[in-house]
Amino acid sequence: MMLTDMTETNTDNALKMEMSEEGLAAFLKYIYYLDLDDALKNGSVALELLKTGHKYDMAALEKATQQIFKGKGVDWFDVDVAMHLFLWSRKMDGDYEDVKMKAVQVIKKYVGMY
Repeated sequence: MMLTDMTETNTDNALKMEMSEEGLAAFLKYIYYLDLDDALKNGSVALELLKTGHKYDMAALEKATQQIFKGKGVDWFDVDVAMHLFLWSRKMDGDYEDVKMKAVQVIKKYVGMY
């Protein structure tokens, strides 16, 4: 990334990531240890890692976080994560249909509560 003609090279040779503190900690755990425990516990962190994996073409991270979302029950999600996941996944090409449908299930659950 730093050796090609990307934004990071054209600015100050720095990678600027917009992530929460928890998301960044989870990202570093993944980079150094392949640890996804934080993402397994927190939907917001999992979503940040999914987006980061996609943005920086980290196929293994992207696929692993997709699997987290697909494997979790609807009770694991909060409605904010489900809404963001739905809106983001509908813009994506590729294998995001299952993730999008999981978000729809969660949203339907919360809509049914009211």
